[in-house]
Amino acid sequence: MSGGAPEPRLEESAPAPATLTAADARADLAELRSLLDEHFAYRHLRPVDLDALLREAEAALDTDRVQVVALARAADRILRAFGDGHSRIEGLQAAGDTFLPFLVQRTAGGHAAFLPSHTELVDALRPFVDAIDGVKLERWLEAARVRGTQGSATMQQREAERGLRDLGELRAAMNLPAAKHVTVTLRGAKDTRDVQLRVAARRPIYGAWPLTKTRLLDDNLGYLRLPAMLGDAEFLDGIDAAMQSFKRTKGRIVDVRGNGGGTRDALRRLAPYLLPANGTPVVGNVAAILRERDEPVTATALSDRGLFPADWEGWTDAHRTAITTFARSFQPSWKPPAGRFSPWHFLVLDRADNAQAFAYDQRVVVLIDRGCFSATDVFAAALGALPNVTLLGEPTSGGSGRARGYRLTKSAIRLQLSSMASYRPDGVLFEGNGVAPDILCEAQPEDLVGVTDTVLQRACELLR
Repeated sequence: MSGGAPEPRLEESAPAPATLTAADARADLAELRSLLDEHFAYRHLRPVDLDALLREAEAALDTDRVQVVALARAADRILRAFGDGHSRIEGLQAAGDTFLPFLVQRTAGGHAAFLPSHTELVDALRPFVDAIDGVKLERWLEAARVRGTQGSATMQQREAERGLRDLGELRAAMNLPAAKHVTVTLRGAKDTRDVQLRVAARRPIYGAWPLTKTRLLDDNLGYLRLPAMLGDAEFLDGIDAAMQSFKRTKGRIVDVRGNGGGTRDALRRLAPYLLPANGTPVVGNVAAILRERDEPVTATALSDRGLFPADWEGWTDAHRTAITTFARSFQPSWKPPAGRFSPWHFLVLDRADNAQAFAYDQRVVVLIDRGCFSATDVFAAALGALPNVTLLGEPTSGGSGRARGYRLTKSAIRLQLSSMASYRPDGVLFEGNGVAPDILCEAQPEDLVGVTDTVLQRACELLR
């Protein structure tokens, strides 16, 4: 790489050689193609010209000795072209001393700059980034976007913002000179000003946000904060404890902003409180698993996601009725290639899943944003389909692919590929779409540093 950009590297724990012969690099690219053709659920989701991408990668790696990290970068670009947020090279990161010393996130009014500590804006009077090194922010965002996963519009925007941190690599890609300082043009309501900052020695981290806790709010409103989708007993029991303590509230807020996913246990523990009062089970997710060659798909192949086929012997009569009724109108937005996928599998939410659950008939608002992904996408879509639930905030990133890990033979590069196609209750595929809020509400710059919380305030206003 040129322009003084830091050399990316694989994590030290990865047992990979530093270099390969050109022949071994080509062998790994051929193996990558086989993995995509045989084990990747979204291989044919988009009209990606895989041949062209592989030719481009081979041409870029046409040297006597190929850096393994360069091969990993090339493979990562190929995977991200398919738009699946779960499918990527593992352990690939940038290394060096040229990182942006602050974080950037789009808010109402523009892209705000704030410190990684979330304690203050770079400039409280001029919160928005107008340019970096004299180049308009839009060009930087586009340079970062093309390096990320080409998924939903929300995912691309989020990855572009986060990709801005790799300042040295972006400078090289944009033919800008390396430097130990970065000049940022900040914009406010009245004026702009240039600020010169020293580049960071490490890539700054966004971290979990907002840093709030489950509690009772003013006006007798319950607030349940779920920063992650965990499956341990303590976390799940905490959901029950909160719901029981909020039993007589006149409204509830469930906050999953920034929740990147995990297990589906939280959904199955919380949903029974919010299901229709008549106790009828509800289908919350539909998926099909990619067949591994001609091997049969067992009824429990997706049991780790709570998904089972319609003929599974474990269903109750009420479950079967709910599935039959649901299936009559289910129309997938993308039809998986015939013969390559299993029959539909269903996630059925039932009050019987939680013996402590009671019917809560007051209004519920679920807060979502671009940080919601994977199991949190499923959570938002399933709850958002219930009649007394309103989704508020920003669209989620979109993804629910059940990733499986692989390793390329010659380089030992690790990667993961999605193994199932997963859908919202309305039939829309999660990949490339995510979940849209019923009410759009963007954060304000001050929300990023804990001074205010515009989205939570809006939720309280709705419930009041």
